[in-house]
Amino acid sequence: MANRPCDKEILELFAARDEKAIDLCARRYGKAIYAVCFGILRSREDAEECTNSVYYAAWTKTSGEDIQNLIAFLTKLARDISIDAYRKKTVAKRRGALESLPYEELSDLLFDDDVESQFDRKKLSDLLNDFLRDLTPDRRNLFIWRYYGEKSVSELTKLTGKSKPGVYFILNELKNELKAKLEKEGYTL
Repeated sequence: MANRPCDKEILELFAARDEKAIDLCARRYGKAIYAVCFGILRSREDAEECTNSVYYAAWTKTSGEDIQNLIAFLTKLARDISIDAYRKKTVAKRRGALESLPYEELSDLLFDDDVESQFDRKKLSDLLNDFLRDLTPDRRNLFIWRYYGEKSVSELTKLTGKSKPGVYFILNELKNELKAKLEKEGYTL
């Protein structure tokens, strides 16, 4: 494991504008970034393109930011870039309603325009981490696979061995638990 670069080293190289940062980042986190992109786009070619866009975005955004968790930063970039790519790709195809993405199921809880005015990003991040930490491993995995990994309910049934109604039930319970936690912390929904 001595050959494996640490986050601090990668961030220092990004800050120094050393192109080696991209190579180290790709070697350490490339598979995770690609998995997020592919989970949203379901296209190898599009996922590879978005993965490369993540490296570019990391290159341009890391200079002045205080990044505490590099993998979280990179996978959030991957998620945002992939969602944008998905939307752009489907705009031309759609004439009716766009199928909702899993993250949109939580948008009324987490992505309201008032979120930043009520919580700073760090507090919200800590709150979500606490919520996930308090879940059993099975429920945590289900939540992460659905809302972060963008897995479909059909994929979740295969991963968990649960029925579709069982998966929907647990996801609904988790959303309600998260809503209650947010409300308890002063977030008005």
